[in-house]
Amino acid sequence: MVSLSTVSSATFAVVVVTPEQLTALIREAVETALAEHEPPEAPVLLERNGIARALGIGLSTVGRLQKAGMPVVYIGDSPRYLVDECIAWLKENRGPLAAERTVEEAHKDFP
Repeated sequence: MVSLSTVSSATFAVVVVTPEQLTALIREAVETALAEHEPPEAPVLLERNGIARALGIGLSTVGRLQKAGMPVVYIGDSPRYLVDECIAWLKENRGPLAAERTVEEAHKDFP
């Protein structure tokens, strides 16, 4: 912390600091303010290949899941996917879309 010399009276106070101390005080105040107001992290939109890799499925399965209602965002004509939304959708819809293999069986392939 910066040590400050002060002179005070009943109506005002004078704080004497060096330019280096003033720079340090300003830097600390700005860093604190910026840390408190960081912008939210932008969502990552994945292309078909990216969501397939993220979910560990093939491209044809991505197409089938999309037709079944898996969330998709279009940028122009290109589909994009939010991983968290797709995973939430899969969890809600796993009954009718369940694969024949269990998760435990799938993990045996990837020790």
